[in-house]
Amino acid sequence: MNKNIYVPSFWGGLFIVLISAIPGINVVNCMCGAGVIGGGIFTVYLHRRMVGPSEKITAKTGAVLGLLSGVIGACLSVVALYGFLKVFNGISYNLNVNSVGSEWADWLSSFDPQAFSRYAFLAIFAIILVISVLLSFVGGLIGVSLFGDGSGGQADKPTIRKKSKEDDDGIVVEDDAIF
Repeated sequence: MNKNIYVPSFWGGLFIVLISAIPGINVVNCMCGAGVIGGGIFTVYLHRRMVGPSEKITAKTGAVLGLLSGVIGACLSVVALYGFLKVFNGISYNLNVNSVGSEWADWLSSFDPQAFSRYAFLAIFAIILVISVLLSFVGGLIGVSLFGDGSGGQADKPTIRKKSKEDDDGIVVEDDAIF
């Protein structure tokens, strides 16, 4: 492994964030983690493009690429989430206090959203980090099976050869066979 793992890992992590943020596609990502797994596969694909077809990508390299893209994707996701919450948290908090009865308004006013948000934010980051790392690790291993040998996921073309065999009467018959 060399320094060529960081650039594809960054782009794979960014892929994870974009797939997680696009409405409609993020539902598929929530159900089966396809976007995070796809980020690991995309990272191995980009690494393949950087190193060229002559270098074989090992399972270890694919695993490290997947892990790095998962960590980067989790960090970028949490940064994006933090920005989103900072913008919309104040708006929703003010709406909630003003739209409930006086008893609830007193309770909500005594509630410190800053203290809660720190712990909730750390818990969310830990969950996103674990899930992203595990699924992109799997994606990196899948990417190695697809792009690790330099063929780009394409199998060799079958060759047609003449195959000779004798029929019941002892006559040699040639058949086309695909090997």
